Amino acid sequence: MRIRSLAFAAVSVLALAASVAPASAATSSGAALRGQQDGYMSVSAIHGSASPDSWQKSYCGYTGTFKDGSSVLEVHWASGSVECFGVAPSRTIWHVWSGSGGWQEMPGNGRADDTVNAYENTTTGTRTVEMYVSSSNSHWCSSYTPGSGSGWGSWWNCG
Repeated sequence: MRIRSLAFAAVSVLALAASVAPASAATSSGAALRGQQDGYMSVSAIHGSASPDSWQKSYCGYTGTFKDGSSVLEVHWASGSVECFGVAPSRTIWHVWSGSGGWQEMPGNGRADDTVNAYENTTTGTRTVEMYVSSSNSHWCSSYTPGSGSGWGSWWNCG
């Protein structure tokens, strides 16, 4: 019982320390906040802050401006392509990839507060990106199937 209490206290202290760390520390180290990696793709989120309302960083050769407190997902799809997703200070959702010509707003008029994750069905090639919306405390997703000609689809509540 005592060991479990000490372990819980240590985890609580680490969580508290991480939650109060200054944003500039994350920026200067370039540390990934969270990530997922499987045999096919990897996802990592990077956070930084340049001003009270936004921060900037370059991905795939293009600089974007992002909502303070948000992360950018850098997704390495199974095909070998890299695509990044971020939330602008206006809460609009954007993405970029090599050769895109710059950050492009995602279709469907989605609004979000942070990125969450990206998934890929390696059998069909369908890609899904997941965003967090704080006002409804829920997650919203959009999917894209390469070769379908339809591009990224509409946003749906996925959790």
